[in-house]
Amino acid sequence: MTIRKKIFRTLIITNAIILTLTVAVGIFSTFDRTIKYESEKLNMLSRGFESFLGDAIDGISNSLEVIKDSNDIQFLFQNDTYLKGLSEASIKNSLKDVMLDYKEIESIEVTSGSSNVLSQGNSVIFQAHQGKVYTQDNDSYLMMRIDVNAEASLDVTISLDKLFKNFIEQNNFDMYSQLLFYEGNDLYYVDLQGNSAKMAGNNTRELLLSKEGNVDGLSFYVAKPKGYIFGDISEYIFLTAMFFLLVIFLTNLVSRYLAKEISSSITKVAKVLSELPEEHFEKIDVEDDFEDEIKTFVRTFNSVSDELNYNTKNMERIISEKTRKIEQQNEQLKHMSITDELTGLSNRRSFDEQFSKDFSLAYREKLYFNFAIVDIDHFKLVNDKYGHQIGDKCLQLLAYAFKKAFNRSSDKIFRYGGEEFIIYSLSKEKEKFYDILELLRDSVEKASMEVNGVSVKVTISIGAISLIPPFNEYERYIKLADDNLYKAKALGRNKVIIA
Repeated sequence: MTIRKKIFRTLIITNAIILTLTVAVGIFSTFDRTIKYESEKLNMLSRGFESFLGDAIDGISNSLEVIKDSNDIQFLFQNDTYLKGLSEASIKNSLKDVMLDYKEIESIEVTSGSSNVLSQGNSVIFQAHQGKVYTQDNDSYLMMRIDVNAEASLDVTISLDKLFKNFIEQNNFDMYSQLLFYEGNDLYYVDLQGNSAKMAGNNTRELLLSKEGNVDGLSFYVAKPKGYIFGDISEYIFLTAMFFLLVIFLTNLVSRYLAKEISSSITKVAKVLSELPEEHFEKIDVEDDFEDEIKTFVRTFNSVSDELNYNTKNMERIISEKTRKIEQQNEQLKHMSITDELTGLSNRRSFDEQFSKDFSLAYREKLYFNFAIVDIDHFKLVNDKYGHQIGDKCLQLLAYAFKKAFNRSSDKIFRYGGEEFIIYSLSKEKEKFYDILELLRDSVEKASMEVNGVSVKVTISIGAISLIPPFNEYERYIKLADDNLYKAKALGRNKVIIA
């Protein structure tokens, strides 16, 4: 890919990311503001309807209180047919006036027990519903009862559909609004198209709800379908998308121009360099109107061209010297990586690299496998009593004793960790491996190591094996030697146990 294309692609991607983030933030912000605005509007509707419904209930109650306290209502329950007829006509006129004042009232009934004594309007069987609201035949009703005496009452049925619609129309509010209320445990809705029904599963996920309102025990919400809310900003999203495409198109044109201008100097430099003969550097001359990093590069290149030519001529000698030094350093690093710094013995890493290969050879060629784990007895006490410097010196002296006892090229000695060492060798014939180990143990026991004027005595415990391995599983034989080491320690330490 040419540098011009790289610059163009970088500019396009950078601008596209910035623009996308800007548009995304703008759309998200618009959605957020719309939700907050609609929520506040619904809360205002809820508070307004709460006041509107409260005023309606208070007005109806006050009007019916006048009828309740009149003599006509008392004469209605008299046996005198004449008086009863007069009072019934008067009460019907009064009820009719109340219904003219409050057109949301569907019916007003005077009941005694379960009997309907008198009714005005479209009668609804009030006794069939004991709750505050009642839904029947795609209509919802608010039920009121005003007791006249111990036996009689005024039962009022108010249409929630009409009440909510009148409230919205009087205040010129959103015609997509809905009224939600509970009848028992079921949630019902009333909309402005005359629909009133139970909501399936009380599911309100597709609605934006106001805060809960409450009037005289009736809890309700004012809601609006989210589809209408977000539909209002669809035009904004469309215009934003068109703007986005326009900016991308303009960014493409600008990026192409910038990529061409920025890469022109680089193209010239690349052309000059590509035409240079092998192993020869000449000065580069670039003429353009830009004083930029490319010009700085050219001046630097020209200032060192002579030195580059000299280095090119002597490159083989320089590379040879550098290669030899690197090889020496690598050898030193390799030696350091597999050698214990304190004792000069091979370390655990060296053991892990060599052991499995040597064991496989012994198994394959049916060689004797002579393997021992050596542990210094109570070495922690030496460190605690004399200090780690003397302890380190003891480890160095013991390492020297091990190398003196096992001095053949086939003998391998490792510091396995801390005060633990491993010694092993392969042989075609059965060796006196135990005798050599016992001589080592005895010499260590009898030796008195002088360290900085301090006489230190230590002993060692050894677990060993010497056999032709019948199985190609070296972990089994390491464990066997380790078990023998534990036996040596269990028997009082300073012993060699071999299998």
